[in-house]
Amino acid sequence: MKLILFLGSGISRASGLPLAGELTEAIIGSPALPQAADALNPRLRDPELQERIKGLLRIMGDFETRDAKRTNALFRGPISYEDLFHLCEEMTNWRMGLADNSALTSFMKALEHRARPLLSGANLAARLNDLGLLARDARLWIQSVTTTMLRAGTPTGLELIVELARCKRIAELNIVTLNHDTLVEQLMEENNIELIDGFGPPDGDIRWYDDRLYDTYRTPARLFKLHGSISWYRFVDDGLPRTAVVRRSDGGELFDGKGKQLQRWIEGASFLTGGNKAIRYQHGIYLDLLFRFQEVLRGCDVMLMCGYGWGDAAINLRLDTWMDDPRKRIVLLHPNPEEITTRSMIIASAYTWWVSSGRLTTVPRWLSQVALGEIERSLFDPLAA
Repeated sequence: MKLILFLGSGISRASGLPLAGELTEAIIGSPALPQAADALNPRLRDPELQERIKGLLRIMGDFETRDAKRTNALFRGPISYEDLFHLCEEMTNWRMGLADNSALTSFMKALEHRARPLLSGANLAARLNDLGLLARDARLWIQSVTTTMLRAGTPTGLELIVELARCKRIAELNIVTLNHDTLVEQLMEENNIELIDGFGPPDGDIRWYDDRLYDTYRTPARLFKLHGSISWYRFVDDGLPRTAVVRRSDGGELFDGKGKQLQRWIEGASFLTGGNKAIRYQHGIYLDLLFRFQEVLRGCDVMLMCGYGWGDAAINLRLDTWMDDPRKRIVLLHPNPEEITTRSMIIASAYTWWVSSGRLTTVPRWLSQVALGEIERSLFDPLAA
């Protein structure tokens, strides 16, 4: 059997990692994070700048939330750090003349009026420029705090993943995750389970990305991190950017196997966040991974899902298309499965049909509360279940 294990951030709670709401609170209200200076861009270590950034994010959050309420959006949840990151990215692009959203100018002017005490400049044009610069720093701040907080925690409550990797009835285990943390990698290493993650053998402090490795089957377990990872960075290699996974996170200088110091192409870790993921999926390593995900979907008929809040529109469309095939089915681990119908129009419109037709089997518990023996029938013998 070929199985897709589809994971979202909900599986990380038992390991002590924050969920989206907790990350958002930390980003907007966190202290100076002196314990994580290595994760911060040097410019962001200025306490005064940090306070300006958090002040802007609080104003943006209030502004965006009020606007969302006025639209009466049916599937609009609380504002998250991903929403704020997306807005900051759009504002940064607007300042550089790279944004093609005509509504941004009105938004920037309205936000400038509210955030004026945080901005410098004698006239509107100067303050709008400063607002774009502050948004750039806020984007880096969001990424830095996220990286810092997701470094914590040790794999807990993930024993089911180990059982699946060792199950003789599963010839191919495709672990597809939208999480940025490294819990799955840690878990597999702790249990001496080989994992193909798309990165090659050690080269000093790193392992270089090599998509061709997914075509090798030394082990049935493969990992696809569609949103990237806090351990992925882009380095300069022969004058071009190249992605690698960093084997240590102490913030020191990094060297390849020949002792040459590595130069980062971009300072921050490489992971996707914000509402523009559908665009970012079309570039670099993320395009490769999206292709691999589609390949996995075509080759597998069963998906075990847990922790996903159905908040990625591009992924939802692929899952909806996948479920158009009557052979495909999802086993969902969730204590209150009907709750997910409020997250996405796709799942809201399809949920009842999927359940009544046997295409969606619900198990009212989290992954951390389930052993393989309890869901074997649902996975392997759905008619018997």
